Amino acid sequence: MRYVREQDASPSVAVIQAVSSCEDVHESELPPLHETIDTDALDALFTNWPNQSPQLDGHVRFQYCEYTVHVHSDGYLILETE
Repeated sequence: MRYVREQDASPSVAVIQAVSSCEDVHESELPPLHETIDTDALDALFTNWPNQSPQLDGHVRFQYCEYTVHVHSDGYLILETE
């Protein structure tokens, strides 16, 4: 599944939103993301500069729930089932 992060949503919030949508469950039913990845570090990697360009060009990949999650600097998330 390809998911586009809303401009005002942090990457960590977007991951939760995307997985809850795929699983068709409320976000509160998912395990805490911070037990899988440092959410502050994830958000800091892809925080935009004042001109809205990303600080880093690239992506991060990690496992969460039953998915391999790819968070890209361009605002896209990709969820792959294992």
